Amino acid sequence: MFEIINVKVEDGRQVVSARELHEFLDSKQDFSTWIKARIKKYDFIENVDFTTFHNFVEREGSNLKSKTTEYAITIEMAKELAMVENTEKGRMARRYFIQCESLAKAFNHFYQEQIKELATRLDKTEKLIGIRSKTVFNYGKYIKNKMCITHANKEYENVKMVLFAELGVNRWEEIDYSLEVISKIDEVLHIMKLNRQMQLTV
Repeated sequence: MFEIINVKVEDGRQVVSARELHEFLDSKQDFSTWIKARIKKYDFIENVDFTTFHNFVEREGSNLKSKTTEYAITIEMAKELAMVENTEKGRMARRYFIQCESLAKAFNHFYQEQIKELATRLDKTEKLIGIRSKTVFNYGKYIKNKMCITHANKEYENVKMVLFAELGVNRWEEIDYSLEVISKIDEVLHIMKLNRQMQLTV
């Protein structure tokens, strides 16, 4: 599909320059008279069907600029304006705008599906990571290795009791793998080591 009139997207809506549409339609009326008459006749509403803004255009053979009022119209309004012209160019413009709408809907549907698929993959990945973090990493074994023991003893049970109390859990399986938890374990073990050294020196 080749472009005959520039269609932009503003605030999530497709819009067209009314001046560009007017030029394409080869209307015999001047632009200002044409657009104002169409707005009045067909009850178009500002900030719903169109918005206005000012543009400054240099005058030919002069450094002076003229202020013009421009209209950004929705593609729905553009279709209606093209239709009421009842000319071949009007029909061409209307078909073009319908194609633009169809393409936009197709692209939107495609990207929505891609977003859904990505969200599903992320959800599966998060669940997989969660499962692995609970089943693969063995906090109890980590503590025993740090304490150089092979079986649980009183100090091990004390470390476990402190961690469970701080994390609000009752068993290791409830704790996801986290560097924060590892740091907390190391901190508790360090404190217990210092306490043991102080007891030996007393």
